[in-house]
Amino acid sequence: MAFDPATGLPNKLFAEQILQSDLGQKLEMQPRNISLTRLEDLFLPVLNRDSIDLVWPPARQLEAFLNSQGAFIATTHQDIYSTLVSRAALVNEVLRSLTLPERDAPRASGAVPPAS
Repeated sequence: MAFDPATGLPNKLFAEQILQSDLGQKLEMQPRNISLTRLEDLFLPVLNRDSIDLVWPPARQLEAFLNSQGAFIATTHQDIYSTLVSRAALVNEVLRSLTLPERDAPRASGAVPPAS
């Protein structure tokens, strides 16, 4: 590490690489535990706990989505994390489910659907 094998010149980053290696052995290789309280202390300002469980009825899923304000929302299956979904993707799916049945439904003699 002291010399560049390609050129034979001294490695200018040798000291930093030694420090990195030493820190890696001392800090990263040792298991560390963190409590839930400490985790919340560190991340609560940016922690998004909103989720939609895929086993919930559609009405409850929609309510959870509409009550969420984050850019992303977690999906779970029986309270086990499944994936993280962007709010924009969910908005598209909600709008698609609301508009496609009307658009694809046959209309009798060009009648306009009643206003709601």
